[in-house]
Amino acid sequence: MNSGGRTTKPNIFNFIITAFLLCFCVEVHAASQSLKTLLSQIQVQLTEIQSEKKKLVQVLTYSADKPHKVSLVATTINLKKGSESVERWDFNLSDIDVRLVNYVTGSTAIVVALKTKDAQKFISSSKDGKKKRYVSDLEITAIDIDSARAIKDFFIKAIPLADTSWNKIIGINFNAYDQMRRKLKDIQVNSQSGSKTLLQEIALVNQVSDKLVVTTTEINSKGKQTLTKQEFSMADLLEQSVVINTGKDLQVLAKTKRDLKVVRLTVNGELKGYSNKIELYANDVDEARIMQRLLVNLVEPAGKALVKRLSVATSKQQLLNAISKHIQPFQNGSDSIDQSLDSKCITSYRLATTKKAGKITEEIAQFNFGDLQENSVEIKVSGKLLSVTSQIKEKQKYVKAFKDGEQKSYTNKISFPVKSVDSAKAVVYIMSKVIDKCAVKPIPQKWTWLVA
Repeated sequence: MNSGGRTTKPNIFNFIITAFLLCFCVEVHAASQSLKTLLSQIQVQLTEIQSEKKKLVQVLTYSADKPHKVSLVATTINLKKGSESVERWDFNLSDIDVRLVNYVTGSTAIVVALKTKDAQKFISSSKDGKKKRYVSDLEITAIDIDSARAIKDFFIKAIPLADTSWNKIIGINFNAYDQMRRKLKDIQVNSQSGSKTLLQEIALVNQVSDKLVVTTTEINSKGKQTLTKQEFSMADLLEQSVVINTGKDLQVLAKTKRDLKVVRLTVNGELKGYSNKIELYANDVDEARIMQRLLVNLVEPAGKALVKRLSVATSKQQLLNAISKHIQPFQNGSDSIDQSLDSKCITSYRLATTKKAGKITEEIAQFNFGDLQENSVEIKVSGKLLSVTSQIKEKQKYVKAFKDGEQKSYTNKISFPVKSVDSAKAVVYIMSKVIDKCAVKPIPQKWTWLVA
């Protein structure tokens, strides 16, 4: 183009970007339209089927803005009695295994069978308005073999498009840590399970990005409320154990790594103990799938966040001071625990336990951190009490022990009661560093005189 004697060349980069975005939007819209078209073609195939004794009417519907969400309603009318029964199935079409879509010819009917991926029970079924259960398959009755073939072909074409529709609706960047945390927090549950109501909220913990607090309120038919809290670090979850349970209640379940009991559990404000699993509720299967995927993808970045907040000390003395900071007096139920630890490699640990009746037991352990076996440091749970334990390398009895002022036999173990899971983790992490720094390492020698 010529303007004032100058020639302006079009910006080819902007043109390419604009063309790409336009094509992408058109493609997404076309995929949605194609999915709706295929589902509409399936609807056409579901004609009324009548025999001498009964009549079957099947209706397939889908959500206008979420066409991957499909419902099938089958009404069976008994022509002699005039009675009818209504069955309904609600499911996400992207859950159906495209490889298993097929038709089966029986003695009285031809049906198209739909089965979920990995036989997961993600299809909600009900009969005469009463919810039955979640199932992993359903059948659509065809009027003849040609109709069965057409229904099968339409579903095979529709399922990949349902995947596209579903992924578009999710709209989550599963590499964005904070976005995933916020998305999980935004999921609130308000569901009915039999005669009880379930309410659930997920809270993030300020300054501790790897932690979650899940509060569940269960209200029974008489209005009595039971409030349960689960506090845990996402870094402790075992990714492979995060599953969806479609049993009595729709839940997302997970276990901790190495079955460690690091999930703090309280009921109506009272500490019940520590668990090695979490139980989260969901409103529907789609929400449960999102929760499952979020938890699995949050474990690794939560682990990095946990290590970062534990890595507050570097030098040997800083590390020793940090351990002593966590070995502090606290109340454990009716027992008072008074304890202290010298911030030295060759150290002395004192523990005084006062029982409810007033009886005091004092124990002292003298040992060298460098003698401990690094991979033996672990968290132990006894009732409602958390402890960090370790043992001497090769189980050597190097720990000098006293009880109520009297020397006892040497032992090969040490144990520190701690107030919280966070303190327990900090002690475990720091001890692994302290053991290495306190270990007596051989001094390199020059042996040149041997060959002189």
